[in-house]
Amino acid sequence: MDPSYSPQVYRDLGGDRMTVGPRGILNIEGRVTGLMPTTDYFVDSALGSVDNDGLSWATALLTISAAMLLAAALGTRGRARIFVAPGGYVEDIKTPLNDDCPFGQLIAVNPTPGSSFGAVWVTAATPGVECLQVRARGWYISGFEFDALADAECVVLGEGVGCNAGGTIIEDCLFVGQNQGLYGIDFANELASNPHVTIRRCGFYGFHSGSTDGKCITCTNSSHDQPRFVMIEDCWFGDSDNLIDMVAQGFKESTIRRCTFYANGSYYNPDEKLNNGGGRDTYIYDNIFGGTYDHGGGYVAGTNDVWSNLMAGGRTAANPAV
Repeated sequence: MDPSYSPQVYRDLGGDRMTVGPRGILNIEGRVTGLMPTTDYFVDSALGSVDNDGLSWATALLTISAAMLLAAALGTRGRARIFVAPGGYVEDIKTPLNDDCPFGQLIAVNPTPGSSFGAVWVTAATPGVECLQVRARGWYISGFEFDALADAECVVLGEGVGCNAGGTIIEDCLFVGQNQGLYGIDFANELASNPHVTIRRCGFYGFHSGSTDGKCITCTNSSHDQPRFVMIEDCWFGDSDNLIDMVAQGFKESTIRRCTFYANGSYYNPDEKLNNGGGRDTYIYDNIFGGTYDHGGGYVAGTNDVWSNLMAGGRTAANPAV
């Protein structure tokens, strides 16, 4: 182990406590594991340098984008990890293309994992551009605060030739519209339906673009198919023009559970709160819904959806009324 490296602790996909060394996961809730077959890159906006190789904290890179270029050059599947030190990162970040580096990992190293929103924050450098574009399958993204520029997104899944963001996992992130941003997460795949995306333990607020266009989560491109087999769990949404509004391109065969939808915000009271119009066969349960629980209140079910065990002015097991 690099003597300059202090093992970092965060949570894995199942919520277990993980201690991470520079070449692999060393301990998961007391269970010692083998080293992972990855090349790890380290990024530090305060202490990194453009002249470094990025292979340890002592030789950290200055930007996340530089680490993404090195990951793409590996040309491997599931063998690149990027650890990002606390600090601010003003850059237009793109993962490698799917043909170059699917199943990578982008991990913010936070002092208090799961709750230290703002320790590692990202905003785009170019007006109107998203903070992060996910262009390859299976990327795992954890621990960041994404701050949207005016009329821009925080994270775009897919969009563009050769881009396929199916299987993306995003957890413990904060999506901040700054009362100017367009979308928190935009499902925009052109090659596939953005299947198997997981969004877990994230918060969304402040999306207000134009008059009523801001959305925490939406789908702007379903030219291939609509988002399918998506899991959204343990998230909260509020203080935006709209919360989850799929604009007639709703989730198919997906699950939305244990989330909170706030009806009243400090600046904005959302119009659409959970609109799965155009979707189908989605299970929506154990959520808390603010405001009036019907179409007029911003709750719209897809075909054959099942909405159950919900708190909406009292417990209900019924789909929202038309």
